[in-house]
Amino acid sequence: MDDGRAHREEEGEILHREDVEDRSIGAGAEMPVETSDARAINLREERFYAAHREPDVAPSPYELPSGYNDTRLVAMVRDPLWLFAYWEVQGDLIERIRLEEGPDHWDGGSWTMRVMDLTDQDAFDVGIDVYARNWYLEVGRPGHLLQLCLGRTLPSGRFVPLVYSNKTQAPPAGVSDLIDEEWMVLEEATVMAAGSFLIGATSPGMGRIMLEREMASGAIINVGSPGLQAKVAGQPFWLTVNTELILYGATQPGAQVTIFGQPIKLRPDGTFTARYALPDGTLVIPVQAISPQGTESITVTPVVSRETYS
Repeated sequence: MDDGRAHREEEGEILHREDVEDRSIGAGAEMPVETSDARAINLREERFYAAHREPDVAPSPYELPSGYNDTRLVAMVRDPLWLFAYWEVQGDLIERIRLEEGPDHWDGGSWTMRVMDLTDQDAFDVGIDVYARNWYLEVGRPGHLLQLCLGRTLPSGRFVPLVYSNKTQAPPAGVSDLIDEEWMVLEEATVMAAGSFLIGATSPGMGRIMLEREMASGAIINVGSPGLQAKVAGQPFWLTVNTELILYGATQPGAQVTIFGQPIKLRPDGTFTARYALPDGTLVIPVQAISPQGTESITVTPVVSRETYS
């Protein structure tokens, strides 16, 4: 009998505790801590409802100022043909110049951005709205050094400058004219492939003479050495293999460099590059550098061998 009463009292205590927890949750108490699986499910669901979430960071009460009480004009390159400009001009400066020029004369003018081409030493004007505080300018001067000036054009046609920009270099609109490699003409490459080693500095006329001499002797049948081409007569399938050699180095700027006894043009930093067709056999390449004063010389001789099997 006692056991039955104790069991009923225990059940009543459990029911009372669950009722208290339910009322606590309904009254705004903290929810039980989520398990790792439940938290993972909530994170997956939040990916699809991110737009409805409250921002994690409260918005700043501060805003960027409309100006910095300064007078300046900044020019930036957008592409070879366009510039972007932004500016700020103090009202006190505008009013002072307005009074100096005369209010009636000043008010009858128009705001102007003058584009100055420092390369060609000329300029042209573009009408702008000074209160826009930024403007895209189609200048059409690729590769030129440019500078802007913000001012006002008066009814008399006189331009009154207010502020100048920085100088900026527009990039070129075409392919760079810098050439890093020294390329040989076809006839020079042909002579080299036949065994007569010429360098890029050899004139086309000399290459033609040597080519004709080799062809007259029967040493050259077609372009390339016999080892470079494998073609069976009467069959359309064929294979051609060619090899090139790139020789590069550096020395003191202003020095004189020769390869095979022929002068090679140096870049301003003293580096140089030469490119050759490489036929079968052993190629001895004497490279000599003479100091700018002509008092010292250094010779380096690379030796390159090539064999072709077919």
